[in-house]
Amino acid sequence: MREKYGELTSEQLHANINERAGITFPQRSTRSQLENGGYIAEDVDLYKKMSPNKNRALGFRNTKNDGLVQAHHAIQDEWAKIWAKTSGNNYSSRQAPSILIKSTSGEPHAIISALQRARRRNEGFSTDIIYEFNISYKEMIEAGVDLEVAKKVMREAYRYFDGLGGFK
Repeated sequence: MREKYGELTSEQLHANINERAGITFPQRSTRSQLENGGYIAEDVDLYKKMSPNKNRALGFRNTKNDGLVQAHHAIQDEWAKIWAKTSGNNYSSRQAPSILIKSTSGEPHAIISALQRARRRNEGFSTDIIYEFNISYKEMIEAGVDLEVAKKVMREAYRYFDGLGGFK
């Protein structure tokens, strides 16, 4: 591809590969939800921005009355910490992309967590990064996260982990 397109950044290269495969992603948001009254369910941003209740819109806080809305890492945080330690990458929970989702019983976060626990009992934490991306996306969809939102958070996670050298 370099001969055809010249020097490309990693992001441009992957965008071209995705385009050829028929995969499209919505554009990244240029405005923070903090400027729009706070984060709401299915917003995507860095964990450090989305996690504090003070950054959330009313009705989307991690309280029982709001349905325990929590910031969920796109790639399981516990797996990512182990991956970083064994691969020598500089992963940060706070810098990792996350999605804001409800966590009460039957809601997406609870479903994803149950799927992860069951999977970890069988597989442990020694899976590779490609597998984690594939299964994390599948689990989000299975839990009821909107398809476009799941694509968005996974795209952001890919950018983050690629920036750490995770796909080299």
